[in-house]
Amino acid sequence: MDYNAYKKIDFRRKYWKFLGVDISVTDPNSGDLIGFINQKTIQLRPDVFVYTDKSMNQSIVELKKQTLISSTPKYSIIDTQSHAELGSLQFNDFKSYFMRWHIRLCDPAGTEIGYIQETSSALALLRRWMGIISDLLELILAFVPQTFSIYQTQAGSGPQLVGTIVHRKNPFIVKMSLDLTRGQATFDPKLNFAICTLLCLRDISKNA
Repeated sequence: MDYNAYKKIDFRRKYWKFLGVDISVTDPNSGDLIGFINQKTIQLRPDVFVYTDKSMNQSIVELKKQTLISSTPKYSIIDTQSHAELGSLQFNDFKSYFMRWHIRLCDPAGTEIGYIQETSSALALLRRWMGIISDLLELILAFVPQTFSIYQTQAGSGPQLVGTIVHRKNPFIVKMSLDLTRGQATFDPKLNFAICTLLCLRDISKNA
């Protein structure tokens, strides 16, 4: 399957599932399933696989957590068809908890090639601190769409937009919509899969 052909992709996760998480990856134009993630909630160091479909017979990419407990959790991104490492994603928990979400994207040598950042710093701060004031305010803000921007960084030039992610919730479904149509630069689509998958899982637990 040529994932470069998809410029918009939806990641959907049901809120309620006993002892696990299912994330369906679909083409919003046709509604076709183009990927599937099943994650067990009780695992010490869970490796995450993105599969081609719900049979889970063939995987596309694997995310391997490098450390069990860390304030900057890091995941290696593996192409399961070529077995080559594509790069890594590293969360900056200090920024993510107290300011806005920030995730570094590095190549296999550890050089930063991009980052993912929560778009609105004002909304990010409201989300972080309103829960301290009122549980009701925290609940209301939880259902305000949360947006992220994906950037590519290269030496000698400023960051270039790769795409955007809009994160929406309702009482039954968590949905992340990836939009690459306005991108000025591109990543391997398997890196984009890895980014959205981790954001979906981190929505469940800040310690993922």
